[in-house]
Amino acid sequence: MPDSVAQLVSQVLEEGQFDASETQALRWLTVRQRQLCRRSKWYRKTLSVGPTLVGVATYALPEEVVEILYVEIDSKPYGHLRHQDPAEGALGWLWLGGTGGIAGRQDSSAGAQQLWIFPTPIVGGPLEAGKPISLWAVCRPPDLSATDNTTLVVPGEYMDALVSGAIATGLLRTEDRPDLAANHEQTFTAACAELTQQSNRRFRGVGPAQIRVVGINA
Repeated sequence: MPDSVAQLVSQVLEEGQFDASETQALRWLTVRQRQLCRRSKWYRKTLSVGPTLVGVATYALPEEVVEILYVEIDSKPYGHLRHQDPAEGALGWLWLGGTGGIAGRQDSSAGAQQLWIFPTPIVGGPLEAGKPISLWAVCRPPDLSATDNTTLVVPGEYMDALVSGAIATGLLRTEDRPDLAANHEQTFTAACAELTQQSNRRFRGVGPAQIRVVGINA
């Protein structure tokens, strides 16, 4: 089984019999690893988005964030913020229990990723300035590098699936052969489903899982 990015690149070019560059093959592998991680929610990180600021409700999110799973401010868990909550909160229509705060993704009008927290930090308020904000999120893996094997973040048993996915991409883009790509695509899709199950076991365990409610956490 290949254990380096460079070996994966060579395998894609040899097994696919492509007249393509190593740079092209590396890009195909990068895209496929991102698809595999996004579909399975496998690649997760704890990130800091900076301290709270007086009068500031929104904070820029790192570009690598795909989905926010959990937010902590000043080491306290914050509830899930829905799209309409900031507007309703400004009118005093929200009742907050627990730690007294909610947070979630609320992109800007220009489409920039941002985290919105409520209530807004104020001097002497329940949330003041200078408190650390951290989040646990599904993230986009880095670009693969032929000289840096740490950019390969999926488990070793999925290397063949990455190669199959990259070959499928190459067959579609350079050969226009969807018939030949079909089996490789099927292998990759099956790996996505399998890694999703592994991801669920890894992060949720084998016991009861949180119920997904449309409009709340789904």
